[in-house]
Amino acid sequence: DKISHFAQELIFHGANKVYLVEDTILKNFLDEPYSEVLAQIINEEKPEIILFGATNIGRSFASRVAAKTNTGLTADCTGLDVDLETRNLLQTRPAFGGNIMAT
Repeated sequence: DKISHFAQELIFHGANKVYLVEDTILKNFLDEPYSEVLAQIINEEKPEIILFGATNIGRSFASRVAAKTNTGLTADCTGLDVDLETRNLLQTRPAFGGNIMAT
Protein backbone atom coordinates (compact mmCIF):
# COMPACT_ATOMS: atom_id res chain seq x y z
CA ASP A 1 0.00 0.00 0.00
CA LYS A 2 2.72 2.39 -1.05
CA ILE A 3 0.53 4.78 -3.04
CA SER A 4 -2.85 5.01 -1.30
CA HIS A 5 -1.69 8.07 0.66
CA PHE A 6 -1.41 9.89 -2.69
CA ALA A 7 -5.11 9.22 -3.32
CA GLN A 8 -5.97 10.74 0.06
CA GLU A 9 -3.84 13.78 -0.74
CA LEU A 10 -5.63 14.28 -4.07
CA ILE A 11 -9.00 14.09 -2.31
CA PHE A 12 -7.76 16.58 0.29
CA HIS A 13 -6.93 18.97 -2.56
CA GLY A 14 -10.41 18.71 -4.10
CA ALA A 15 -10.61 15.55 -6.22
CA ASN A 16 -14.10 14.03 -6.08
CA LYS A 17 -12.92 10.58 -7.08
CA VAL A 18 -9.51 8.92 -7.39
CA TYR A 19 -8.88 5.69 -9.28
CA LEU A 20 -6.13 3.65 -7.67
CA VAL A 21 -4.58 0.94 -9.83
CA GLU A 22 -1.79 -1.17 -8.41
CA ASP A 23 0.16 -3.52 -10.67
CA THR A 24 3.87 -4.31 -10.83
CA ILE A 25 3.97 -3.27 -14.50
CA LEU A 26 2.98 0.24 -13.38
CA LYS A 27 5.90 0.60 -10.95
CA ASN A 28 7.87 2.71 -13.44
CA PHE A 29 6.22 4.89 -16.05
CA LEU A 30 5.88 3.29 -19.49
CA ASP A 31 3.53 4.83 -22.05
CA GLU A 32 1.87 1.64 -23.21
CA PRO A 33 0.72 0.04 -19.93
CA TYR A 34 -0.20 3.39 -18.38
CA SER A 35 -2.21 4.46 -21.43
CA GLU A 36 -3.97 1.09 -21.56
CA VAL A 37 -5.05 1.34 -17.92
CA LEU A 38 -6.28 4.91 -18.30
CA ALA A 39 -8.10 4.09 -21.56
CA GLN A 40 -9.97 1.29 -19.77
CA ILE A 41 -11.04 3.67 -17.00
CA ILE A 42 -12.10 6.31 -19.53
CA ASN A 43 -14.12 3.80 -21.57
CA GLU A 44 -15.90 2.61 -18.40
CA GLU A 45 -16.51 5.97 -16.73
CA LYS A 46 -17.06 8.18 -19.83
CA PRO A 47 -15.70 11.47 -18.43
CA GLU A 48 -16.61 14.66 -20.29
CA ILE A 49 -13.16 16.22 -20.04
CA ILE A 50 -9.67 14.82 -19.50
CA LEU A 51 -6.69 17.09 -18.88
CA PHE A 52 -2.99 16.26 -19.15
CA GLY A 53 0.03 18.34 -18.27
CA ALA A 54 2.08 19.75 -21.16
CA THR A 55 5.21 17.84 -20.15
CA ASN A 56 7.24 15.37 -22.20
CA ILE A 57 5.46 12.50 -20.46
CA GLY A 58 2.06 14.21 -20.69
CA ARG A 59 2.41 14.80 -24.42
CA SER A 60 3.34 11.19 -25.17
CA PHE A 61 0.81 9.75 -22.73
CA ALA A 62 -2.09 11.97 -23.86
CA SER A 63 -1.68 11.14 -27.53
CA ARG A 64 -1.74 7.40 -26.82
CA VAL A 65 -4.81 7.69 -24.59
CA ALA A 66 -6.61 9.81 -27.21
CA ALA A 67 -5.87 7.19 -29.88
CA LYS A 68 -7.03 4.31 -27.67
CA THR A 69 -10.29 6.07 -26.75
CA ASN A 70 -11.03 7.57 -30.19
CA THR A 71 -11.16 11.09 -28.78
CA GLY A 72 -9.76 14.40 -29.88
CA LEU A 73 -6.67 16.04 -28.45
CA THR A 74 -5.76 19.71 -28.32
CA ALA A 75 -2.20 20.40 -27.22
CA ASP A 76 -0.56 23.51 -25.79
CA CYS A 77 -3.75 25.15 -24.54
CA THR A 78 -3.23 28.45 -22.77
CA GLY A 79 -6.87 28.90 -21.78
CA LEU A 80 -9.83 26.65 -21.00
CA ASP A 81 -13.50 27.50 -20.53
CA VAL A 82 -16.80 25.63 -20.67
CA ASP A 83 -19.73 26.93 -22.73
CA LEU A 84 -22.54 26.72 -20.16
CA GLU A 85 -25.21 26.36 -22.85
CA THR A 86 -23.63 23.52 -24.86
CA ARG A 87 -21.29 22.16 -22.14
CA ASN A 88 -18.52 22.14 -24.77
CA LEU A 89 -14.95 22.63 -23.64
CA LEU A 90 -13.51 25.75 -25.27
CA GLN A 91 -9.76 25.53 -25.70
CA THR A 92 -7.53 28.46 -26.56
CA ARG A 93 -4.10 27.83 -28.02
CA PRO A 94 -1.49 29.65 -30.06
CA ALA A 95 -1.76 29.19 -33.84
CA PHE A 96 0.25 30.24 -36.88
CA GLY A 97 3.54 30.31 -35.04
CA GLY A 98 2.03 32.06 -32.04
CA ASN A 99 0.87 35.04 -34.08
CA ILE A 100 -2.78 34.51 -33.14
CA MET A 101 -4.76 32.75 -30.42
CA ALA A 102 -7.36 30.26 -31.67
CA THR A 103 -10.39 28.94 -29.73
